[in-house]
Amino acid sequence: MMGGYLDKDCTIQGEGLVPEPAVYNIRNWQIIDSFCYFSHNRVTIPPACWINCGHINGTKVLGTFITEWGEGFTECQTLLKDPIGYSEKLAKLMQRFSFDGWLLNIENKITPESMPSLFLFVNTLTEACHKYNPLSLVLWYDSVTVEGALEWQNQLTPRNIHFFGLCDGLFTNYCWKPGFPKTSSELAGARKYDIYTGIDVFGRHTPFGPGFECCQSVESIANDTSVALFAPGWVYENLEKSDFIANNSRFWNQLQQNFAIQPLEFQPGEVFCTTFDQGYGNSLSVAGKNLTSTFNSPWVNINFQELLPSYGDPHSFIYQNGASVSTTIVASSQAFSGGSLLEIKSSEPLPALPDNYAVDLFSLNYPCTGKTIVTFVVNCDTISFMLKVESIGESSQSTHSAYVALVSQGRPKNPAVHLSPNGTVTPSLCQEAQAVIHLSGAWIQMCFALDLEGKRITSLSALLSYSETSPVVRLGGISIHSSGMSQSPQPLPQSAPIQFTSKSYHCSGEESGDILALRWDPISNPEPSYMLIHYRSSSGTVPGTGTETGTGTGTETGTSTPTTICLGRTKNNWFVLTHATLQQLQQRYNNGTPLSPHDNLHIEPVWYCGLSPFGGV
Repeated sequence: MMGGYLDKDCTIQGEGLVPEPAVYNIRNWQIIDSFCYFSHNRVTIPPACWINCGHINGTKVLGTFITEWGEGFTECQTLLKDPIGYSEKLAKLMQRFSFDGWLLNIENKITPESMPSLFLFVNTLTEACHKYNPLSLVLWYDSVTVEGALEWQNQLTPRNIHFFGLCDGLFTNYCWKPGFPKTSSELAGARKYDIYTGIDVFGRHTPFGPGFECCQSVESIANDTSVALFAPGWVYENLEKSDFIANNSRFWNQLQQNFAIQPLEFQPGEVFCTTFDQGYGNSLSVAGKNLTSTFNSPWVNINFQELLPSYGDPHSFIYQNGASVSTTIVASSQAFSGGSLLEIKSSEPLPALPDNYAVDLFSLNYPCTGKTIVTFVVNCDTISFMLKVESIGESSQSTHSAYVALVSQGRPKNPAVHLSPNGTVTPSLCQEAQAVIHLSGAWIQMCFALDLEGKRITSLSALLSYSETSPVVRLGGISIHSSGMSQSPQPLPQSAPIQFTSKSYHCSGEESGDILALRWDPISNPEPSYMLIHYRSSSGTVPGTGTETGTGTGTETGTSTPTTICLGRTKNNWFVLTHATLQQLQQRYNNGTPLSPHDNLHIEPVWYCGLSPFGGV
């Protein structure tokens, strides 16, 4: 988008202090199989925040290798003198930065005598990437033909099919006409879904028009080939930033109607965990405590985006009796963790029936081993939940599904559950919470222990019931894990030992200066979910830990007001504070005076309270 490597996504930790929270983001990962980060740089490595975000949602993230026009022709002459060596270097870059493959975009002519070397380059790169990651993906962009001419075909043809056979798929140019996708499908045969028919969201030579109208292009080809959306950032670039959230939801929700929801896949022993963080907000909360006193600016960090509901946002559920319930991700100072929460509400009071209404949240494939611990963080104990479970080995279309209702202590165990858009089910098991814990910020944690050995959870729903007023329920977090894992981590007491391995780097260029990098050395707890860095200007002293976790208050001297920034994990559990972020801090809070991270930073590890943490790449 906009040339790539924007301020809000190119730095290791995003942009911690921004004038307004508008930022391009994706909420509908459940219909995206692969995400390609594109720029016109020769080699584009996806920013860490997008790699993290894609991987958390089960989406492959690709980099781009591009050569263009006259300069590209000259560079390709050098490249094709050693196609094996350069392909190995690109594969190693993929492995080093933990992304999943490449889009190859050669947009310049190639001499006929160099074509065998180009074929070798494409094939060797694909094999090298598969060596490092068997699930990697290398796509060829429809540009150069087998003769070396720069002539976009806009479909699979005899002039580009050889490239298709050398790699994992073909991304066609977007100037196609009706009938082209069907021709591609017929020529590709069993590999028809390895053809990604390009659609330019800006509408350049793409049928049916730009923007919101491109859903018609998607609908016209969805049964023939896969779809490659070029420049979905149109929503952010062309429309009012103040309306971005609504416009982006409209754009993706329209597209979602043409695709099946892909369940989130988990391996035995993995953790399902989310606190519904969007990756940006106007305030920051940690474990139910709002940090407004020390973190008082809008922030953006796509690293923090977590699993969001599988069915789009916002999403409305209509029931056979006319009842209506909606789910919406809401930026809020009352969030449990991060900057947002999930709000569930009905447009009017639900019918006065002793029934529940299922509000689908996640489609997943979660295999259960041993005792399964399910935890919810909610703002009231009137809400219940429901799991759909099947025996491991059965297909997702199995008719042997069972439903398990999870209710708070002392709540009625209503048998009937209305499904959307129609139908009812009766849970075969109604489990009461083993523990209900009151947390900070009026949040309540409900914990359930279930014996689901040999089963898999395929969906998770909230259950709403009758209320005299329109119910508004807020969810702060959900986790599912096996009891075979270690106890769900809690915030460490103030006296607990904190141990780090630290490094200071010096970099040159526009961001010259020190980089503080910290790595958590586990003692008896898993790695923190993220680090809070409390900073006090040089006129004060290093903030103490105090008695209130995460606020930066305590026995402090000096007149300056401490501020807090938040670091998420990047690679191998390193927490990195860059010079650019320090520069922003000193400009805002230290009158431009240089600061030393070692002298002026108090570092506090933070875990999700009662929720198992997960990390990035």
